[in-house]
Amino acid sequence: MSVRVNFPANLLFFALSASTAVSILGCNSSHSVNIGPVHPSPGPYTVGGTVAGLTGNGLVLQMNAGSNLEIGLNGSFSFATLLQAGDAYLVTVLIQPTNPAEACIVTNAGGSVGQTDISNVQVTCSAVPASAPAISTAQGQWTWGGGANVPNQAGVYGTQGTPSIANVPGARSGAVSWTDLSGNLWLFGGAGPSIGGGCRLMDPLCLGGTAQLYNDLWKFDGSEWTWAGGSDTANQKSVYGTMGTAGADNMPGARYGAVSWRDAAGNFWLFGGIGIDSKGQTGPLH
Repeated sequence: MSVRVNFPANLLFFALSASTAVSILGCNSSHSVNIGPVHPSPGPYTVGGTVAGLTGNGLVLQMNAGSNLEIGLNGSFSFATLLQAGDAYLVTVLIQPTNPAEACIVTNAGGSVGQTDISNVQVTCSAVPASAPAISTAQGQWTWGGGANVPNQAGVYGTQGTPSIANVPGARSGAVSWTDLSGNLWLFGGAGPSIGGGCRLMDPLCLGGTAQLYNDLWKFDGSEWTWAGGSDTANQKSVYGTMGTAGADNMPGARYGAVSWRDAAGNFWLFGGIGIDSKGQTGPLH
């Protein structure tokens, strides 16, 4: 890119070109000076932003499911891992703060690096209430009952088998669900935010994104979530065991878009979906 600058008459000035050659110009008439070519910084670039509202300890952010950054104070932050122009990034909360317990959400969480550092990732933390707030309902109207009001948030798993007001499944699409005989909601799997973008909402396996498929199992009793089974890590293989025989180690692999139903005895059934088999291969399952 070249820049053309027009200067008025009777002006003494200094011009510094992009190639660092200096011209000293004095004139009594109008002049035009070409400065260039101007090249953007070649990178690599940092990804960072600002944390606000943090009062607890132990907050850990994660970028692209691999680069971790512990945060102790409010203010600016930057990941040590550097990215090149065109690289994708996705920032999530890996560990929520405690003492006191807080829920932190990330806005401007992901995108692609351009020709400059990323500095607009915003992490906002707020206190977790001691108990679930009352949810009012009205006929024909929706009530926001929980979860974040911005996309691409990571889950808070807590301790498996233990309900907590702080627990919440991560953002996902294509999960399956059941309602048990006691009226509890159960949620399984789905596709989390893809790293890389360029993908349709229900197609996290498309070119341009790295899929984050889950096989976690959750229970919601109307007040609190419980991580009931499966893994808190994405892209887990299926464990089939012996056909027709129940096994404590058996577990469906990570998937999205499966079919679910509950039989008359209250058993949950699951079929198909796009996910990961026992050998780590990804595709339609049956």
